[in-house]
This record gives sequence, C-alpha cells and structure tokens, in this order.
Amino acid sequence: MKRFIIACITLGFVQLSGAALPPDARNSIDLNTMVSHLQSDYAMISTVQKIDMVNYTITYGRRGQFCVAKFVRKQSTLAPGMVGPRPNLEFKASQCFNSD
Repeated sequence: MKRFIIACITLGFVQLSGAALPPDARNSIDLNTMVSHLQSDYAMISTVQKIDMVNYTITYGRRGQFCVAKFVRKQSTLAPGMVGPRPNLEFKASQCFNSD
C-alpha cells in the first residue's frame, strides 16, 4: 500500500510539470513568427538583409538607410526555476537609421 501511495504522489507531480520544447522546435516557432511578420510588411520583405535568431532581429533597408525590426518574448509567468513552455515572440518595434 505504501508503494502505491508513493507511486500516486510521484505520478501526480509528473502530471503537474509542464514540458519545455526542445531548442530546434522553439527556434522553428520563433522563425515562423518572424517570417510571418516579414511577409506582412512589403517594405520589409522587399529589402530584407538578415534574420538574426540570436538577437531576434530582422535587418532590412536600402539606399543609404537600414532598419532593424526587434522581436521580444514576454516575461514568463512560471516561477523561477520551473520548467515549462516559454511565451512566443512578439514584434516590438522597427527603427531606421541613415547609413550615410
């Protein structure tokens, strides 16, 4: 009986834990988010130069001007140290600079 109770408690904790996605799956979702935004903005898609998956930015522009679109991830609602899915990326802002 004691083993049964321990097994039930252990399985209960397993059910409560959320699963984090492996890095390749998370990167695929993040890239899809960035490309979807890129496709919705003609000025951006027609002049795209680089998609940076480390800093979550898209660099685009031409004719003496370059722009950077920044994506951010909302703060996780999980308690520190808890494992679970991270929030999706969201478009934050674009900023353009003159390169002359």
